[in-house]
Amino acid sequence: MTHGWNSSACRGLQTFCMLALMAGCGEEDSTDVQSLSLDTRDPYANAVGPGSSAVAHEAFQAVGPPDGESAIMLGLLGTSLVLDMGEGEEGTGELSVYYSGVSIGVVTYVDFLGADGTLLSSGLLHLAKIRGGKQVTHVPYPSAPTPYRYVRIRGLLAVPYAIDAVEAASIVAPPSAL
Repeated sequence: MTHGWNSSACRGLQTFCMLALMAGCGEEDSTDVQSLSLDTRDPYANAVGPGSSAVAHEAFQAVGPPDGESAIMLGLLGTSLVLDMGEGEEGTGELSVYYSGVSIGVVTYVDFLGADGTLLSSGLLHLAKIRGGKQVTHVPYPSAPTPYRYVRIRGLLAVPYAIDAVEAASIVAPPSAL
């Protein structure tokens, strides 16, 4: 006599498990299923914002995560690169700026702007060539936790530099978490 699983016992166990799973997926607990949805927001700029200078060459290259493709800032007084962090993805913390192309130290400013374009605060952006390749520097956000929608990187000197990406250390909470 052999002891083992027969096919009807396996089918019965499969049916029981399937019914148990279906019973746990009722509509009354739909909020639990919603909380499992993936958060597709990201802390990087989504678009070039209004007010960018025409001399910000290939400004769109500074959108998204660092990828080695950069917007070229000519660094002239009055020039700026405005980046839109995105609706629902507004930054609330310090800003990381990924850059390259600096042969000497450059100090400029980052303006943190609200959704309506009003200035919330500004911070110094120190760009220095420490080693070859891509660099990253951090700009404190003194108005935290007030959300900023746009960041404006201003040019001050006649020194060109390249901006690959900007990243907020923290972003607003998703709407379902409010």
